[in-house]
Amino acid sequence: MITPIESLTMSLSSRIGVGSIAGIAIAIKLGGVGSIFWIWVITLITSILTYLESIYGSLYQVKSKKLYYGGPHYYLSKGLKLKKMAKLYALLIVLSYGIGFLSIQSNTINTAISLMYPNNELLMGIIITLLSGYFIFSNTKNKTTISKYLVPLMSGLYLILGIYVIIKDPKRTVDTIFLIIKEGLNFKALTSGLITTIIVGIQRGIFATEAGMGTSAIASGMTRNDPTRQGFLQVFGIYFTSFVICTITAIIILTSNYTLFINNSINGIETAHLAFNFHFGLFGEYFLLFFIILFAFSTIISGYYFGENSFKYLFKGKKKLVIFRLIVIMAILISSVIKATAIWNFIDILVAFICLINIYAIYKLETQKEK
Repeated sequence: MITPIESLTMSLSSRIGVGSIAGIAIAIKLGGVGSIFWIWVITLITSILTYLESIYGSLYQVKSKKLYYGGPHYYLSKGLKLKKMAKLYALLIVLSYGIGFLSIQSNTINTAISLMYPNNELLMGIIITLLSGYFIFSNTKNKTTISKYLVPLMSGLYLILGIYVIIKDPKRTVDTIFLIIKEGLNFKALTSGLITTIIVGIQRGIFATEAGMGTSAIASGMTRNDPTRQGFLQVFGIYFTSFVICTITAIIILTSNYTLFINNSINGIETAHLAFNFHFGLFGEYFLLFFIILFAFSTIISGYYFGENSFKYLFKGKKKLVIFRLIVIMAILISSVIKATAIWNFIDILVAFICLINIYAIYKLETQKEK
């Protein structure tokens, strides 16, 4: 069993991944400045889903040996008796977290490194894979312990970086915040871009915070805590991710000369790379690489756990688990040297199905409770 704080840091380490940096840059590129406003809005709207799924994750948790497990697949099967849907949800989590999300982290680390040290993609991919393999084969307690110390460290340092940018030019920061709100509410552009802005903002907001996907329920099921308190803890987690970490990234990008490079062929992490360089010079490139590595490996640790949790729900036996771990490690290696576009598209589709199943489960449980 783990503590409630370890449960929170476990879920935070999954949320505060490369989506909080590269994902925000992609949102600005595809949806414009106003997409950040809609990331905030969708966070507020979906926080009720995070609260409810965390409660149900605690209520329908199960104990196996000394560990507790929970998540939508458990309240789908135990609370609603929808065993086939529970298995489908678990399978989607295995594919998205066990393979997809980890692949994105690996790809982004390698891309960030290759921007500074090109032509070493395969070597870097092997190193990333070996390090990931070490974390993947660690036990659950080691994963939660690493997250407990890593999340406050990387979040605190990133916050300091953001405060520096704000203090350096507070007027530009304030103007940027107003611009985000103005563009997000620019209903005159309803037929010429606002709909895209809203969709991209919602899409990237869900990806960054994982609100409504059920991972808060998985994290909440790991600990013995009052369900209501656990719900509030997880809501704090998505607010911190969206309104602090993602907003810092947006400010760093939008207070740079991003208009000179945001519309060309570069994407995601490359955009952030240039923005960090604008604010911090050569040191900025090393700062970004440092945070990408920390954010990505924190997500690899917790994201893999969520995938393994769901895999254990579907399959029993240590041999099958070892095979799964080897498949995940191979996916990390392959993804480190291929184009990121296909991975992002693959994950976005999975996320949509995951959210639909989880939201349906929460709706049915709430309806059942009222009866």
